[in-house]
Amino acid sequence: MRYHHRHPLLIVAALLWLWLGLGVGSARAESHFLIESARTELDDGVYRLHGRLLFHLTAEVEEALHNGVPITLLLEIEVDRKRRWAWNDTVATLRQSWRLSYHPLSGRYLVDNLNTRVRESFGALSAALRSLEQLEGLPVIDAKLLAADERYYIRVRTRLAIEALPPPMRLWTYLSSNWRLESPWYTWVLQ
Repeated sequence: MRYHHRHPLLIVAALLWLWLGLGVGSARAESHFLIESARTELDDGVYRLHGRLLFHLTAEVEEALHNGVPITLLLEIEVDRKRRWAWNDTVATLRQSWRLSYHPLSGRYLVDNLNTRVRESFGALSAALRSLEQLEGLPVIDAKLLAADERYYIRVRTRLAIEALPPPMRLWTYLSSNWRLESPWYTWVLQ
């Protein structure tokens, strides 16, 4: 009996899809990023963001961190103007970035705010992550930049920045669901 391999690329693609699909389920069960709550308030002419984030790392990401690979966590913020007959118009885009690293000699976790250049040190990974999870008064946009008669939405999400990893690691991390950590967008009306 003769067997024909008509679609070897389809077989390879199906196996890759299955492999990645199985990884996604297990990664989501044990880790995730989440915007638990978020709100803005107008303070002295500037809209400021207050919120609660949750960062849970996968075992693979934690292992890399403990082996000297710093990871970058991002908070992405967008202010959109609602338009009636067209797509929404993005008025402002902001990024808050933190680099998390482990110092093996001291056993300390370092959190570098890449926007303000402030560094903090923690004795436990859970304490380092907790320090990032509470947002208090993060400036978003000056109220003078917004038209009074327009309706605006703000949306935020968090993610692990794969593009900030060392180049030799990137290909593997793009393929591994254990490294694709991001929250869904959290959206509300800017008032």
